[in-house]
Amino acid sequence: MTVACFEDDKLTYVYDYGNYFQHEIVLEKIVLYDSDLHYPYCVKATLGNLPEVEENWVFTDPKQLKDEINTYFKDFSLKQT
Repeated sequence: MTVACFEDDKLTYVYDYGNYFQHEIVLEKIVLYDSDLHYPYCVKATLGNLPEVEENWVFTDPKQLKDEINTYFKDFSLKQT
């Protein structure tokens, strides 16, 4: 398993081994822990066409996509004790 520990570290994530869809994940910035946030927390999202999605992509605003990702992540929230 590879772990991103430093800013600008990159990981390649493969989630469909049949079609071998790859995503590059870049650790752009390390921020201090904020007890008011849930983790994981997406701080930035970019738009693009996903090859595995045949219908139109519903997101046209990166902020809207980021908010939707964080709403999804909130269900899997990790709290620091």
